Amino acid sequence: MIKGARGAIWQGMDKLQQIILILTSVFISVFMFVEVMLRYVFHKPLMGIEEIIPLGAMWLYFIGASYGSYKRTHIKAEVVEVIVKKPRPVSIARVVASFVSFGVALYLCKWGLDFFIFGVTAGQLSATLFIPMVYSQSAVFFGMILMTFYFLIELIDRVRTLRQLNVASAEEK
Repeated sequence: MIKGARGAIWQGMDKLQQIILILTSVFISVFMFVEVMLRYVFHKPLMGIEEIIPLGAMWLYFIGASYGSYKRTHIKAEVVEVIVKKPRPVSIARVVASFVSFGVALYLCKWGLDFFIFGVTAGQLSATLFIPMVYSQSAVFFGMILMTFYFLIELIDRVRTLRQLNVASAEEK
């Protein structure tokens, strides 16, 4: 368990992501409900709602992905654990998988930064409501930063576990 200032920051990041996930879920649900009611019940569609919903959806998707990385509930295939029963080879496979995940996330973080910079410099606006597109494009970059950070923490944890197994096996000999 992380204590002190680091623990407070860690808990704050957790809480902030939860708040963003809840708010964007409510935001999308309310706007979808309003759009359906206006369009199909009152036959008065609201112009531009198709531009508002993706803004919330992008943040929901990427903060949701980072939260899955934080909780380590992201989709993973742990085939090695089924086949191999010895803890050391399993731990090595987990370190390799975490390293690959971190490397891919780091690459995608660079791509997200390029996308964010493009959004800032291009100054694109949505067609109807003139919402700056960078508001939704920035979700990719910030979500990837968080995922990369969480994959790095996971990699460090798995390397520590492997080291502990190595120390334990050396002490047994």
